[in-house]
Amino acid sequence: MPENILHSWLMFLTDQLPLVWDVTVAFFLSAVVLLIVLSVSQYSIERRRFSVVLRKERYLPQISRYLETGQNDITVNGRLDYYALADALTETNSFLPIAERSKTRELAMAMDVDTYLLRRHETSWSEVKKKFFFTKMLFLYSPRLKSFFKKMIAKHTDFEMMVYSVYGFAKLAETDEDLDHITEVLQGAYSRGISLKFSEFVYMQAFVDIAYRELEAFLNGAPFRDAPMVMVRSVVAALGDTKKREYAPLLKSLFERYREDEQFVVTYIRSLHKIGAMECDVIRAYYDSPNTVTRIVCARTGLDLCGRSALTFMYGYFFDENYYVRRNIFEMCKKHGIGRVEILDIVTRNAAGKIVDPFFLDSLNAFYPLGAER
Repeated sequence: MPENILHSWLMFLTDQLPLVWDVTVAFFLSAVVLLIVLSVSQYSIERRRFSVVLRKERYLPQISRYLETGQNDITVNGRLDYYALADALTETNSFLPIAERSKTRELAMAMDVDTYLLRRHETSWSEVKKKFFFTKMLFLYSPRLKSFFKKMIAKHTDFEMMVYSVYGFAKLAETDEDLDHITEVLQGAYSRGISLKFSEFVYMQAFVDIAYRELEAFLNGAPFRDAPMVMVRSVVAALGDTKKREYAPLLKSLFERYREDEQFVVTYIRSLHKIGAMECDVIRAYYDSPNTVTRIVCARTGLDLCGRSALTFMYGYFFDENYYVRRNIFEMCKKHGIGRVEILDIVTRNAAGKIVDPFFLDSLNAFYPLGAER
């Protein structure tokens, strides 16, 4: 019986051997063809990528000349040139001060780089290609792309694409309504895990070119007034990040509105310091706060915001129980040219009993070693 079964199985294999062979050969040939196609495709992609890099390197010095002279001698011939020019503009923008990016924006518009990429994005059927064109448009700063980014914000359920879209839109903000829209989007994104540092960064991008009156209208409008405190702190931090001293009145008006929140106060002091404002009242009001972070920030900024006279009431920081408060006040004393003798004189006049305080002596000797100053 087993011999019959084995015989039958061998006969079956023998009969079907041509078919098995044909299938094996066909599979092998198909695999070879597929590998050849993939290799050619990969080679073609790498070749195009290398070509774009070479063209980008050619455009970079031409863009530099345009920025220096205003003379545009750039030519574009075909899609690879558009990709390369977009990459060159993006690279240039990464090194330019934010206030000077208007020049590269005008160049991108003059060469129609923005409209070309937008058209390719709209006609592409592949999501991968759409993302490719999207990323190249993201750093062109062209106002013609503003409505595109706004549509992308509304369209995308994908969190990452939505976040990138609001970043692209923020750089093109022009009105208080634009800022309201950014606030609404970021508020929703915050509940989904967006970092406050990112929202601060987005607001800072939006504040770069926006008119003062539009920013003021936004801060006094209902959407911002109804925003949670975390968003308010992001806006205040972003105002400081712009380094624009003319924003001091806006910051002070916000301080009057939110001064009961000490986390806000800390952010407010940091922002005043970043824009280079002289504003001592807030230091006087909060320098003796029981909140350690507040004291650390006041120690770090007090002399800059008040001047050297701040030590007449901030001398207690020399003996503070927190190391970072003591370290900051001594660092700022060195920055403002206040030496060991002057510090000892201030302590002797205002807190003679603390002249032997171990916290004070340790920090004093660390920053002003004995014998280094007479």
